[in-house]
Parts: sequence; C-alpha cells; structure tokens
Amino acid sequence: MVTEIKRMHKTGRPVLVGTTSVEKSEVLSAMLTEEGIKHQVLNAKPENVERESEIVAQSGRKGGVTISTNMAGRGARLPCRLAAYPCRRASGRRAGAAG
Repeated sequence: MVTEIKRMHKTGRPVLVGTTSVEKSEVLSAMLTEEGIKHQVLNAKPENVERESEIVAQSGRKGGVTISTNMAGRGARLPCRLAAYPCRRASGRRAGAAG
C-alpha cells in the first residue's frame, strides 16, 4: 500500500487512506514517515481531535496525503476539491464508487 500511496503522491494526486483502527493508522503513519512522505492523520487520538477541522480542511489538496480512521458518528466529511485530481482509493477506483 505504501508503494501505491507514494506513486499517487508523486503525481500530485491527493490520497485519502481509510483505516479500521487507530493502531493501523499509526502503523501506516510510521511507514509513510520512513518513506519521507508528509501526511496528516485523522483519528480519535486526543492530539488529532484538536486539529480535526484543520486536517479536514487541508485534505484533498494537490499532493496531500491523509490517513483517516473510521470514526462512526463523527460527521466529518473529507472534501475532494480538485477536479483535475478526483479522489480515488488506493485500488484506483473513485471514492464512493460501487465494487
């Protein structure tokens, strides 16, 4: 997954990676840090909750990488603002696309 994130990041495409737990988001964050990829982590850890609105506001920007843990009921919607860079999953499918 890190290889795919790195590939998309190099093209300037914003990358949003969803994880199922805080622990998995922290492991992925460490891996991206090792590769020198700047990124933001949005999960339920207190230090991240304080910056939640800033992280959400910056997601979707050219070259941005955001790791987001599923936080049911939070109501945070991460925007994909750049028409030239539609949000895609690491699988290459558009975010929200069926299948």
